[in-house]
Order: sequence, then structure tokens, then C-alpha cells
Amino acid sequence: MDIDGTIINQANTISAADREALKQVSKAGIPVSLCTGRSFCTSLNLIRQLDLTGFHVFFDGALVCNSSLKTLYSHPIPTDLLQSICRSAIEQDILIDLFTIEKYIVRRKSWRSQLRLEYFGIEAEVRDYSTVPIKEQIIKGTLALKESENRQKVDKFISTYASFLDFSWSTIPAYPGCHFVNILDKGVSKGKAVEALAEHYNIGMDQIMAIGDGSNDISLLSCIGTAVAMGNAPEELKKIADYVTLDVEHHGVSEIIRKLLF
Repeated sequence: MDIDGTIINQANTISAADREALKQVSKAGIPVSLCTGRSFCTSLNLIRQLDLTGFHVFFDGALVCNSSLKTLYSHPIPTDLLQSICRSAIEQDILIDLFTIEKYIVRRKSWRSQLRLEYFGIEAEVRDYSTVPIKEQIIKGTLALKESENRQKVDKFISTYASFLDFSWSTIPAYPGCHFVNILDKGVSKGKAVEALAEHYNIGMDQIMAIGDGSNDISLLSCIGTAVAMGNAPEELKKIADYVTLDVEHHGVSEIIRKLLF
């Protein structure tokens, strides 16, 4: 299951109903894995809150590991491509956030880094982007903009790198006026990462149920046996889902678990 907009609501909490439903699933011996665009560090507290074991998908599919960082699958951005991205960020003055498995890196602090500090509890590390590509293995980049901001620079950047990188848009319920563009190496997806999970658990993809709410969940819902879209999901996701449950504010996760599993 996805996190933001799926089990995390606008108040940045998980409902008691969803907590109880997930506890029931775990007690039944069914592995529960998060499958999120979030970084490893911003998901760790949630894994502990829900008492989840096993492996999870982070960075929109670029990393599959457990809470001890034992890794099943990793697909970072290649160094030469990262060097080009960082040059563009400097030359065009675009604020691209970069993530290693355990670090959050920025060129300078902004409302984006403040948002992540308030919402995820992670502190940004200010670095010189001319040296980052040779010193760090970057798993994912993110562009963030408010609805009121001019998208021209962002659209130009996406157009320039569309042949080399994959881009997906996502939102956080607690910040409805903000949009996040996830930047990943070509071929990275939640769907591909879940194949590594299925192989690890020795189960078929048709035995997996997935729940999501964003366009970055399309690859996930397209490749598994039972696809569930949240009520707050966009129409493009609902169209490919087997089921559409209630929205996150009305405990859609617990509702679909009750209907399909118990």
C-alpha cells in the first residue's frame, strides 16, 4: 500500500480503523509492505508505528529493503546523468531536492526543506551540487512547486530529460496547494519493485493486493492481482482499479480490507 493519501490523511495521521485493520492483516500471516514515493528515512517511523516487519518499497520503486537496510533491489540515478541534472539545476536556478538512502540534500534551504522538516521530520543538508554526483549515490530527485508558482522552468526541465528520466506527479493531503515531481532513472517504477518483493516472498503477482491514490501508483495497480484505488485517487487510477474504496478521510484502507480479506 501507498502512504500519503492512502493511510496518511490530511491531519498527517493514521485513523484508528486503518491501524486495527492492518493489525488484523498481519495477525492473519499476510505480509504488509509499504510502497511509497517517500524516502527510507521518512518512512521508518511509520514502519515502527505500525509494527511492520519484512521489506518495503521506497523512492517510487528505486529501492526495496527492510528497516535494517537489507536490500533486495536498488536502482539509483547513473552518475553521468546525475552530473547533467545538477549542472542544469545550477545554470537554470532550479531547486531539485536529492535523496540518498539516508540523506536529504538541497542546494539551499527553502519552503520545500521547511515543509519536509515539519511534515516528515527530516533536516536538509545543504551541499554544492557540482560535487554531489561524484560523492553520493542518489536514488531519487524531487521538484516541488506551489500552484501559484510559474511552471515554465519545471516544464522545460522535464521536457529536456524526458528521454532519460521518468517523472511522476504526486501530492500530500496536508499540503493540497503543493505538487511534487518525482525524478527517477528510466525504467524505475513501483510495479517493477514489487516484482522483487513477490520473488522474495515466493508468491505470484496475482496473489498481491495493492492500494494507492496517485498517478505514481499506476504501474503498481497495473501488474498485480487485486488493484484498489482510493476514493481520493484521480480518474486515471480508478479506471485501472478492480475496486474503488472510500477516501483516506473515511478510512478507505480498512473498508477494503474488511470487504476483501475478512
